[in-house]
Amino acid sequence: MVAAARANGRIEDPEVRQGLMVFYTKIQILRINGLRSLSATLTGKKDPGVSSLGITNKMFWSEMHQRAMELALSIYGAQAMLIDCGPEGGSWPGTGRDKRRDGYPVSPMMSAFFFSRSETIWGGTSQIQRNIVGERVLGLPKEPSPATSS
Repeated sequence: MVAAARANGRIEDPEVRQGLMVFYTKIQILRINGLRSLSATLTGKKDPGVSSLGITNKMFWSEMHQRAMELALSIYGAQAMLIDCGPEGGSWPGTGRDKRRDGYPVSPMMSAFFFSRSETIWGGTSQIQRNIVGERVLGLPKEPSPATSS
């Protein structure tokens, strides 16, 4: 994304630069958490903190991916609507998951953008994931059941 922003001059936009740094930071968080999980698995260590990562990673990734694809569209601007728009070699997050269908032409970048919207839904919405983290990881009380009328 940095190369694309440099190529079209959007790197000079402070909001784009800030977005790139936020994205870079979140990618580093995912990398470090992945290394932490791998290390615990390789050593056979039972760490409740590492176990909690599995629950939070889905939520973190899916929300980060949505913001990243919004940033990608911002970098490309109106050009993002073109069928041949997108990164060389499909190197942006999610562009390898090409979900295009026959008769519905869309660029790999737009396909990744559309797919990122669904990621916060499948496997449990982000709201449900937050409830799971609150109840199972943080030990918060369960959400109250709605009152039933008699």
